[in-house]
Amino acid sequence: MASIRTWIIATRLPSVLLALASIVMGTSLAIWEGKWNVWVSLLAALTATMLQIIANLANDYGDFLRGANVGEYINPHEVEQPGLVSLKQLKRAIVWVVLLTLGAGLALLQAAGLSGPSFVLLVLLGVIAIIAAITYTIGHKPYGYAGWGDVAVLLFFGLVGVLGTVYLHTQRWRWAHTLPALSCGCLAVAVLNVNNIRDIKLDAQVGKKTLVVRMGRRAALYYQWALLAVGIIMAAAFTIRHYNSPGQWLFAGAIPSLIQSGVMTMQLTTTQLDVLLQRLVLAQLFFVLLFSTGLVLSTYSY
Repeated sequence: MASIRTWIIATRLPSVLLALASIVMGTSLAIWEGKWNVWVSLLAALTATMLQIIANLANDYGDFLRGANVGEYINPHEVEQPGLVSLKQLKRAIVWVVLLTLGAGLALLQAAGLSGPSFVLLVLLGVIAIIAAITYTIGHKPYGYAGWGDVAVLLFFGLVGVLGTVYLHTQRWRWAHTLPALSCGCLAVAVLNVNNIRDIKLDAQVGKKTLVVRMGRRAALYYQWALLAVGIIMAAAFTIRHYNSPGQWLFAGAIPSLIQSGVMTMQLTTTQLDVLLQRLVLAQLFFVLLFSTGLVLSTYSY
């Protein structure tokens, strides 16, 4: 049987922070709009966590079958090995987490008080999110192997995650929320980009044509700076457009960490990028937390 430590490695819990960041930002925008439901926030966080775990397990399952790098926790043999996860166990875990995600998602929609077309639309969006998490590396033509991973991350960790969370609280759409959503999404894509820079050689060998493989390492480094810059600019543009108090610029305190990550991406070799990945995830979360804190505080300064 696989150990608890092995399952923690398999679920890659630090990556869950990227999913939670979109929920935090969406919740802060809802508070800024004057509407907030604690149960919606908690259930949205739970659903986002489950979706990310599905993606992590499914990605490793698909990557393993294609010979890509997934670490050493998967047991490729029929005979069980202590401490390792078999493909059968991994597949079963994916099914169970999908069922739990569906349950959490339905509870979330109920807590939000949705009904009619809005309920149906959000159910469909949730099903699409589950399918997208699974088909990133699984299936005959997984889109992660065709270079569409960046688009998926921008959509689900940015636009869908943030705008969907706001809507669950407020039952309304506003174009103003798009700027913070794009900020959150671009910074999440920056994490994926570093991951793909690290894996560029093996990905190319197994036919995983990520955007980094397609454009090459040099262009990917410029792309990284563009993602960081757009993430910062979108947050700044929203703040300027909806400025109310100096506290809204709190997120500027996280900019040096993001810039440092860009410099390190250019300086470190591909084998040294694991540590940077963890630091970039924390820097992205720090940025979102500071932005959200400043925005919430500004609501009480009228």
